[in-house]
Amino acid sequence: MKTQKGRFDMKKLLSSSVIVVTMMVFIMPFAGQNPKAQTKVNWILQSTEATHEDFSTKAMGKFAKKMAERTGGNFKIRVALVKELGIDRKEYPSALRKGEIEMAYLLSSVLQGFMPAQGIYSLPYLTVGQDDIMKVNAALKDAEAESMKKVGFQPIAFWTWLPQDLIVTRPIDDWTNLNGFKIRIWRNLDGELIKAKKGKPIHLAGTECYPGLQRGVVDGVITGAHGMLDRSLDEVAKYYYPLNLPSGGAYLGVNSAKFNALPANYKKVLLEEAKVLEQGLKNNWETTLNEKIGALWKKGVTLLKINATGRASWQNAAGPIWDKWAKEDSRNQEALRTAKKALGI
Repeated sequence: MKTQKGRFDMKKLLSSSVIVVTMMVFIMPFAGQNPKAQTKVNWILQSTEATHEDFSTKAMGKFAKKMAERTGGNFKIRVALVKELGIDRKEYPSALRKGEIEMAYLLSSVLQGFMPAQGIYSLPYLTVGQDDIMKVNAALKDAEAESMKKVGFQPIAFWTWLPQDLIVTRPIDDWTNLNGFKIRIWRNLDGELIKAKKGKPIHLAGTECYPGLQRGVVDGVITGAHGMLDRSLDEVAKYYYPLNLPSGGAYLGVNSAKFNALPANYKKVLLEEAKVLEQGLKNNWETTLNEKIGALWKKGVTLLKINATGRASWQNAAGPIWDKWAKEDSRNQEALRTAKKALGI
């Protein structure tokens, strides 16, 4: 811009520069981005719990919030409770592979339907505590991911539940012989152990545990301390034993086609936040366990111990269950061999 004398008009030049800079501030964040990056995405994350107060469901809620924040509100995830959408836990893999839901909290026990080797995470006393389960997953995760991808979904995070303990209506006198004591189970492998100790395993859904204890259908319930609290089992059963059966593996699974269709920057944010979710659940595992057991005690539940003889009896009964499970499928044999190596057994 020149004046009539051929000189630049600095006032007008500066004014124009301000306009250009202002435009660049608004335009540059989007420069070079795929137009799809601003696509609005609405996904469902199917939880396995019945309440938003469960520690894992709370963590998923934070995960969903971060996804929205980091994408300017364009990637929204709704966390659905169990049966909220009319889908039960055992139906999650099928719904996920079909794309009826985009994400799901998948339990290893549920995945056993088409991935028999997932039973490795439920074998009694093969793994004891979070560290053992993480060691086994580290050794098996690549093979697991390939198996899942073949059916249409893939894992983007892995963690474990709290230990599966026992809440009962009356103390157990002899841990070497349960003498017909009726115990609610949700996994067949736990049932094998109960039968080996002369108890009576009974399959019950989580929602049936309270009335089952109340009416004497069962004398005790195997579940995590968080499940005992969420379902108010402390109101009908007043004795707690740290049975310490493995909690099983838990995956955050995503439909592969839906994941692949996401813009690259959305994929990046999703994978990053999934790892934050995973690490947070790992870091809080022990603290959460102690908090839940403490809450049971405050509600009047007596915390009991299993004597050394009884504990050894249960652990010794587990070995034959491992061997029987391994013989059912060659994939089971390979998983058990790999897990034992990872655990130094």
